[in-house]
Amino acid sequence: MSGAQIVPLRTRPWADVWRVDADDGRWWLKVNKAMTVYEPPLLAVLDRTGSALLAETLIHPDRPWSLIRDAGHSARDQHRGADQNTIVAFWCALMPAYAALAILSGLAVAELEQAWFESNAPIRSRLGPLLYTLCLLQFAELARTPFSSLNRAVLLPTTQDERAGQEVVRRIAAIDGEVFVPCHGYLAGMAGKRSYAHLQEIEDVLGSGNVDLATAIRAEIATAFEQRRFSAVIPCSLYMSDLDTLGLSRFYVMQEALFEPRDRRFAVGERRVRPESVYVPRERSTDPAR
Repeated sequence: MSGAQIVPLRTRPWADVWRVDADDGRWWLKVNKAMTVYEPPLLAVLDRTGSALLAETLIHPDRPWSLIRDAGHSARDQHRGADQNTIVAFWCALMPAYAALAILSGLAVAELEQAWFESNAPIRSRLGPLLYTLCLLQFAELARTPFSSLNRAVLLPTTQDERAGQEVVRRIAAIDGEVFVPCHGYLAGMAGKRSYAHLQEIEDVLGSGNVDLATAIRAEIATAFEQRRFSAVIPCSLYMSDLDTLGLSRFYVMQEALFEPRDRRFAVGERRVRPESVYVPRERSTDPAR
């Protein structure tokens, strides 16, 4: 790919992404970090199936780097410039269809298995291994994954995990006034508080290329912090630097931690995140200098 143009697109705690425009077309370079280093080996396994459903993939032999050929227009590009109602309608139609596909996939596997064993069709030798591999990977997520060096805990929460979550909800409910939980907004809803947009979705809008909208959202969040609109903000460490750029630490101060340092309990999922601590408004006379 000599002479290819490489443009950095996105930097996240779990991976960095670049766009690579080469003579033979567009590729996407993804550099996985500690939480997602299992992805390149998994892509290599799937790529060896030769399925036409998978884009061409090049995997670095020693590093968690993957180069994936562009597979077509993204939903974001398809709806660039469209009005908000059109975009919302698209996702409202797509997500139920995705859920239905997930529900019906198990039934489809059983039907395909029966059909393959009743015939000698050549397709069985090609699609069979891919189908069962994908199904097994889904089940593998319920146990200790062999694809990650992090040795993640079993994804089913224990009774102690449930009690810890209930305690966090209780502490949020005890706060007088609105509470902004940017990474776990559902906790605020469970506590009877108003929930707000997830910070990841906010980040997606900020990086969408719509400069006017991104500027307006940054200004709205920064103003909310400066005016101490929230009685408390409960962030996670993963996005703390993003919140600080919007003024969190300038106008709020940490009051207490929600978990002891030795408590290694995190939200169930790929990323080791949790609501870490409670930030409360600073006294206006103690605002740090801008």
